[in-house]
Amino acid sequence: MSKIQVKYIVLIRLEGGKNSLNEKVTSYSDANRTLRKWKETAPTNKKDFHQCKFTVVFEDNEEYEDTIELRNINEFDINLRLYIRQYLEVFINNDKAYQVKLRLGKYNSTIKEFIEKYDI
Repeated sequence: MSKIQVKYIVLIRLEGGKNSLNEKVTSYSDANRTLRKWKETAPTNKKDFHQCKFTVVFEDNEEYEDTIELRNINEFDINLRLYIRQYLEVFINNDKAYQVKLRLGKYNSTIKEFIEKYDI
């Protein structure tokens, strides 16, 4: 079964830089490239970070919304797809994962089904 692909991703830098930055891209690789660029002006220690909000909109208009922390340290690489997948996998068998369900937009099924259906 083919997964439902990304239509676009909206990135909003909430902290850092001189102004808030917004970017709309059409792939995870473009999102990673933008986030890596923004990461260059993020804090250089492990405890501080700049927050970035993102919304992934899929071809069927389903959405996933979350935030990611930007740190300017070598061991912190950015892979948005992997970040989303690993976060969701933590809650696959947790029926009390109401916060995750809120991030899944209109989707009204299990987290496992979401992972299987959408390109994450």
